[in-house]
Amino acid sequence: VKKFVEKSAQPTEEILQKFFDDNKAKFVEPESVTIQHLVFKDYGKATAALQHLKNGKSMEMLARLYSLCDCWDKNGNHGKIYKGQGHPDSGLEKALFNLNAGTTSNIIKTVKDYQIVKVLEKNGEKPLTFKESKSKILSWFYKTKREELIEGYYKKAGVKLNPVEKGVLVKIGDVNIHEMQTD
Repeated sequence: VKKFVEKSAQPTEEILQKFFDDNKAKFVEPESVTIQHLVFKDYGKATAALQHLKNGKSMEMLARLYSLCDCWDKNGNHGKIYKGQGHPDSGLEKALFNLNAGTTSNIIKTVKDYQIVKVLEKNGEKPLTFKESKSKILSWFYKTKREELIEGYYKKAGVKLNPVEKGVLVKIGDVNIHEMQTD
């Protein structure tokens, strides 16, 4: 049954392409920034690090010596952050997307810590190609179609998952399969 469901759930290339063409607005990489940062629990240490930066010390050296982020071993290179990915109560995302590439922030207070951030690269929204989107579309189609097929087979067989009766896990025709008692 599993092999049949998997084979039946597989959409054709044409179906995938049509879905992509009809829903291009859904396949967009959001605005992003690539950052390097220093993370501190203590405001005093963040202030000292900012002063070191202003005096010509490198972000790389300060990251290796003082930063609490686990990216310290990559010279503070945190990688790409997408707009909407950050904590909504944090001022970090707003600060990141207001900085220009090559610019270093002042101290930014976040929900958990203090950060000094340098924006290495800034990218606007980018429409994705069919090739970039195909695996995501295929996964969605497969999951959706598979669920439809399995639900149809259960219905034909008279199987009810999550029946209304208390303590019943599955109902097959008139037979109830009950939860195990743990007392």
